[in-house]
Amino acid sequence: MATSSSPSLQSGSILKTPHGEATEVTIQFFLTHVLPLLPAGMDPASLISKNPRIPRAVGKLITGKGRLWGFPQDPSKLGKAERKTYEALTRSAEAIATTGAEEGLRQTVHLQHNKKGISRFDKRHEDTTFPDAYMLSCAGSDREVIWSHIAISGAYHKKNTIERAKEDHFFLIHFFSSIMFADPHQLGWDPTMKVLADPGQSTQYEIIVRSESGEEKTYRTLDSLSDSSTERLLGRGTRVWKAIRTQDGKDCGEPVALKDAWVDHDRGREGDVFTRLRQSSISAAHTVVLDKCFLTVQSHGDVFISDHQDCTWISPISQATPTVSHAPVVGPSGAIFADIPQDRRQVHYRVVFEEIGKPLSRETSLCTVFKIVADAAVALLAMHKCGWVHRDVSVGNILIFDDIAKIADLEYATNADYAGVLGQTGTDYFRAVEVDCSHYLFADVLRHRRAAKKSAGPPSPAALAAYLSGKLPPSAPRPPRRPLFPSKPFAYNPLHDLESLWWVAVYFVINKGIVHCDDEESEDFQSRSADQRTFARQLFYDQHTRHNVMVINSYFSTKLSCLDPSLLRIGEILEDTRSALVDAYCRVESMKELEKIDITIVEDVHSIIQDNFREACDILESSDIQVARFEDTKQGTKRKRPYTNDEVD
Repeated sequence: MATSSSPSLQSGSILKTPHGEATEVTIQFFLTHVLPLLPAGMDPASLISKNPRIPRAVGKLITGKGRLWGFPQDPSKLGKAERKTYEALTRSAEAIATTGAEEGLRQTVHLQHNKKGISRFDKRHEDTTFPDAYMLSCAGSDREVIWSHIAISGAYHKKNTIERAKEDHFFLIHFFSSIMFADPHQLGWDPTMKVLADPGQSTQYEIIVRSESGEEKTYRTLDSLSDSSTERLLGRGTRVWKAIRTQDGKDCGEPVALKDAWVDHDRGREGDVFTRLRQSSISAAHTVVLDKCFLTVQSHGDVFISDHQDCTWISPISQATPTVSHAPVVGPSGAIFADIPQDRRQVHYRVVFEEIGKPLSRETSLCTVFKIVADAAVALLAMHKCGWVHRDVSVGNILIFDDIAKIADLEYATNADYAGVLGQTGTDYFRAVEVDCSHYLFADVLRHRRAAKKSAGPPSPAALAAYLSGKLPPSAPRPPRRPLFPSKPFAYNPLHDLESLWWVAVYFVINKGIVHCDDEESEDFQSRSADQRTFARQLFYDQHTRHNVMVINSYFSTKLSCLDPSLLRIGEILEDTRSALVDAYCRVESMKELEKIDITIVEDVHSIIQDNFREACDILESSDIQVARFEDTKQGTKRKRPYTNDEVD
C-alpha cells in the first residue's frame, strides 16, 4: 500500500503477493473507497486522544513512547517469529472494540490469532490451513472455527516494515473500527442466502433469486454441482447448485440448476444472452436445434441488498496506469463503493436453468466424449448461423443432459459483429492459439506453404529437425517483420470456437491416461506413458508448443507415437481435424475483409468435425476405453486431497 495521502487510485505499482499480483493503492484511497464507512461515534483521532486501556493487561493502547502496546520497537527488528511478534495485535483490537461498545455500537467480528495450523494462501481444503490471523464472526465459536465464519484473512510479514508511528496508529484504528462494527453484508455475508441447519447432511442454503422485473423466488439447494475458484482466498468464484423452488416452506416443481456468479457490470447477463440467441433463429428448424442444444432459463437477475445492486470493485492489475476518473456507484453500505472506477466494477448475478447437466470434464468414457463433442459442433454451427460466437468453449462449459450435449456458460458469448472490440476471453487450456496472442497467424502459414511448393527437392534431415522443433530451416522463407494486416484489429470468429472444441478432444486423449491398461507394467508402456505426460505438459502449459501444433504442419502427428496403440487411429483423426482447421484459417485469412466472416465459408469445418469425431466414437464404441488423470489410472491409486468439483489437471 502506498503511503501518499493523494486520493488517486494508485501509484502505478503492481505488487507480487502470495495470492498473485495486486495493485498498490494509497492508504487514503483504501480508507475512503475500500473500507466500510466508519460508524457514527468512532473517530480514530478522538480514540487516540482517549488512549483506552488494554483489557486484562497493564498499559494503554499507545505507550508513553508513542508506540502501539505490545510493540516496543519496529516489528522487523524483533527477534521473535512473525506469529509470536504479532500476537499482541489482538489485544489492541480488543481495546478498540471495547471503546466502540461503550459508544453503544454492535460488534460484528473480532480479530482472532491463529494459534495452531499452518498458513495456506491459495486454498482452504482443511481446517488446519487457516491464515495467520482472521476477522471472525462474533456469532461463531473461537474453539471451533469454520471458514464460513471468517470475514477477512490476514498474513503476518515483518519484512519491509516502515515506522510511521502516528500514521500507523490512525490507519490501524480506522481499519479495526471500520471492520469490527460493519454490517454483515458489508463484510461479505449475503443476506439473500440463509444456511439451513440439517444435522447429518451436507450444508443446504435458502437462496433468493430476483428477476429483472423485481419478482423474488426462493430456492433450496440440494447438492453442489460446481464451485469454480470458490476455495481461493482471493477473488470471487462461481457456484452452481442443484436446487428446488420453495413456496411457503414447501418444495414445488422439478429440481433446477442455480448459478451464483460475479460478472463485469457492462457485460450482458447470461439469461439475456440465451434469450437473444433464440431470438436470432433463422428458421423453425433452426429453433428446434437451439432448444435442443442450449439451456433453458427459468429465472435470472442481479442480486440486490437493501434495494441496492450488490457489486464489488476488482483491482485493475492488467493496466499499467489505470484510469482514476470515477463515477458514483452506490453499494449496499451507501458509500463503500462510491467513486470506484466504473470499468472495474463487478455485479452479483444469479441465473436458474431448467436442465441439470453433467460437465464433460467429469466424463471418463472416450466414446461418450467424442459423441458429445460431435454434438457440440452441431450446437456451435447453430449458434454461428445466428451470428454469435461463444468465446469460452471448454470441458466445463459443455454439459451432458439426456445423453446429448448442452452448451452452457454464455456469459462471454457475443454477436460476431462486435467480437473484435472485446478483450481476450476463454479458458487457458482450450483457448485458440490466435486468441492467445491476439494476432492473425495463418496468412503467414499460407505464404510458407506456397513458397515450399516452389522449392525443389525434399528437405534435409537437419532442416526437417529444425522445422519440427519450431525453428524454420535457413532455406525457408522468413515471415514478414510487420503483421500482414497492420491496420486491422484482431477479431474473434467462429473458427476460434471450433479450435477450442478440438482442444477439448485433445485434452481427453493426450492429458488423460487409460484406466487399467493391460500392459501397464511393461517397459514399453512406462516409456510411452512418460513421453505422453511430457507432451501433455508442453501442450497445456507451454504457449510455444501450442503455437507449433497449429502453425507447423506435421508437428502434432510426429508426437502421437506416445499414445497407447489403441488410440493411434484416434490421434490420426485429431490430426486430420487440425489440418482441416488450419486449411480453413488459411482460406479465411487470405481474404481482405476479416471484420466479419461469412459462416458459409467455414461451414464445412463444422461438418468435418462432426464426421471425424463420430468416426472416433464408432471406433471406441466396442472397446469403451475409460480415461482418468494420470495419477489415478492405476488400480489402488489414492489421492491425499479430494478433488474439487471443477479441478482440472
